[in-house]
Amino acid sequence: MHEKPGVARGPVPVPFLYHATRASNLGAILAEGLRVRHHGAVHGGMDLSPPKPAIYLSRKPASDNLHAGLFTEPVVVLRIDTSGLDPDEMWPDDFIYGLWAEGEILSSAAAVAKAAGVSRPEGERILEGLEATEDAMLPLALKPFWRWYLLHRKGGELAHTADIPPEAILGVRHYGAAQEDPALLVLQGDDMEPLP
Repeated sequence: MHEKPGVARGPVPVPFLYHATRASNLGAILAEGLRVRHHGAVHGGMDLSPPKPAIYLSRKPASDNLHAGLFTEPVVVLRIDTSGLDPDEMWPDDFIYGLWAEGEILSSAAAVAKAAGVSRPEGERILEGLEATEDAMLPLALKPFWRWYLLHRKGGELAHTADIPPEAILGVRHYGAAQEDPALLVLQGDDMEPLP
């Protein structure tokens, strides 16, 4: 049996991911963790979504995908330990679909082969399958590329379709501080405030 590209090949390839939320949610999150049942409460839904509700995560504390205007109250950024997250519950953020449609990513058999870690002929087969995929099925077709997308310069955001337990939440900081110098925060992730 041939394994799909990028699926079930070990843990999440970064030690931490980040999630932004209302500061008023912090008490409940620290007690219960992040719950998919609150999917879309701040950000709304994705244009093309995974088949079940998700929690949105970013490799950067000040995500390119988070618009502070969505919030009407103070925002905090949570640092999430990825070691306990289920890789099978990871999906690329919906921005991948626009990049794909515009031909900015995965536009050649060589690019697909490199991203998927497969031979060029296999990359050609995968590319042909992607090109034949209806829009509604793109989340499933592009799911195997979530690891690649997480690390790609135009990517970095994911949807995680399972709850995240409170013990995976390692730190918190106000979103304004994350906005001030996101490059510095990415390089020096240990400046998050530890949780009590």
